[in-house]
Amino acid sequence: MLHGAALVALCAAAWVVMLRLGGGSPIIWIDTFNDEREVRQCLGQNSCTLTGVTTSIPGLTHAVAWLQLRTVLAGFGVGLDGAHRAVQLLAALGAALLFHLAVRLGGGLAGAAAVWLYLDRIDAMLRASALYNSSLLLFLGAVLLLACVAVVERPGAGRVTLAALVAALLANVQLACVLSGASVV
Repeated sequence: MLHGAALVALCAAAWVVMLRLGGGSPIIWIDTFNDEREVRQCLGQNSCTLTGVTTSIPGLTHAVAWLQLRTVLAGFGVGLDGAHRAVQLLAALGAALLFHLAVRLGGGLAGAAAVWLYLDRIDAMLRASALYNSSLLLFLGAVLLLACVAVVERPGAGRVTLAALVAALLANVQLACVLSGASVV
């Protein structure tokens, strides 16, 4: 009971930190406009990409899962500000998941240290204030870590498959995470 209350409190506190760092509206980048154009084209013209959209860095594209998430949110009427807050909430949930895992594996001090490392990185302001595909990596990374620990604790085809699917989703949100998927396999 106390552990559950601590998880809820930590998630709420982490979300407040994310909102205070990044505010309720995202920093707008060229990539944000590119993503928004792609989302509107997908919803309005039923012409959705299967490969992602070109980023502001020539030759690189966002992985398509990021655009699919943005399109689903926009389809439900969630604009840029709402999508920004949803990503911040997922990052806060990632902090709670990481705390839960670290406490289970190493105790309360390990949980506190893990969350401190999770939230106190040099790019914390950037990831809390922008809306781009890397914003989801905190949450998905925590979910992948949980899935991998579950595989190590009790190996089985179902758990390995779940971990591989999470890794594939992670890689499909941010192409730089392909090595995460390969390491799980």
